[in-house]
Amino acid sequence: MKKIFSIRLLLGCKVDSREVFEEALLLVKLNNIDDIQEIITEYMNDLEEENDNKIFELISLLDYYEVTDEIEFSVPYLQIYSRFIGEEELDLYPEFN
Repeated sequence: MKKIFSIRLLLGCKVDSREVFEEALLLVKLNNIDDIQEIITEYMNDLEEENDNKIFELISLLDYYEVTDEIEFSVPYLQIYSRFIGEEELDLYPEFN
């Protein structure tokens, strides 16, 4: 039986030769946590297909945990939250220090 995990990603993206950063929160269904790389790769490929002229890079897997609530969805992943990160906030992420 597949379990539901929440994963939090930090992404980098080049937009008009300017680098911007984005934090994304996804819900995924996995047989076990070892399958996480496959779903992240699928998400990154979908991002690039949906956004012409933008190159996305996975900076870091910030966090993941198993969700105990019963949530129904039929797609491989469900994006719950996404936001761009301003340069003044980058100090909050150890990946940039």
